[in-house]
Amino acid sequence: DYQVGNLDRSATIQVRQPIWYGGQLNQKIKQAEIKAQLAHLESEVAQNTSAHQFVTLYFQWLRSINEEKLRQVYLDQLNNVLRDIEKEFESGLVGQSEFVDAQIRLDQLHRRLLLVQSQRQNAFSALESALLTPLNEDLLHAEQPKIRTTIKRNVDMEKVVSKDPTVLAAKKYVEITEADILLRRLDGRPQVDVVAKREWTSAGGVSDGVGIAINLSIGNLKSKKARIEELENTLNASIANVDAARADFLVNILQAERSLESENHRVGVLSEIVLRAEVARASAERQKRAGTGSWDVVITGITELSELKVSVSEATMSAYEAAEHLRLYLEN
Repeated sequence: DYQVGNLDRSATIQVRQPIWYGGQLNQKIKQAEIKAQLAHLESEVAQNTSAHQFVTLYFQWLRSINEEKLRQVYLDQLNNVLRDIEKEFESGLVGQSEFVDAQIRLDQLHRRLLLVQSQRQNAFSALESALLTPLNEDLLHAEQPKIRTTIKRNVDMEKVVSKDPTVLAAKKYVEITEADILLRRLDGRPQVDVVAKREWTSAGGVSDGVGIAINLSIGNLKSKKARIEELENTLNASIANVDAARADFLVNILQAERSLESENHRVGVLSEIVLRAEVARASAERQKRAGTGSWDVVITGITELSELKVSVSEATMSAYEAAEHLRLYLEN
């Protein structure tokens, strides 16, 4: 503080060191530490959310790639059949309606292939957007990670839940609110500082002083009580949020487990149906070559088999996705 008057000048420097603030200093430091821990946990929550989002987008892309390859295989087979039908049509062995019907069914399969190709491009663009970086699709597909279709559930679920960042973050909100309540209860306590002061005057005098300053504050007790009650309501809501976070986490694990189990079962059932469909298609082709079958049965066998193979691929990818989500939950 520097003062200039008509007759003299003076300068004063004063340093205060708090030594007792009714417990508020320690409580504020503790609260700041909890908030820092919460910020770190919220960062982990965001990372976990991004990881699960990436898994979802990644398997959407893999589904479209596998479906595209399968549909291309069966489109080529149908093209070969159509060429044979065209030869018989030109020879008068089949009618125009049968030839046109085969062309229509080939066009339908081709349109489906074009749609899947578009879906693959969209899924890959979504992957790039999620990662905020350009990707090499061929390289990404070539370096697919080893994916499991079974996850051993030999873990202590309570331990898994206790490490979940979302649950831990919810608990930190409880701690912060508890610290807020305690701080409000400490409001109005006297604050004690050690004060050191030096003063210079225009006459060349210097004086030092050391002492203790006691600061008193008078607050509105009614307002303080209302604020504490409000915080206590917030505390109850925060405690409920911890229970909700635990429940949500356990539900996510259960859903992933059930999805993994059902998709693995679906793969098994569909695989058996595919085997029967392959036998039926082969039989239809033999009958046609023997002159006792029709092209319509052969084409139907090819299209039905293609749809079944796509369903098996989709179920397999869904099982892989569920297993990866489950791994993220259990191994976090």
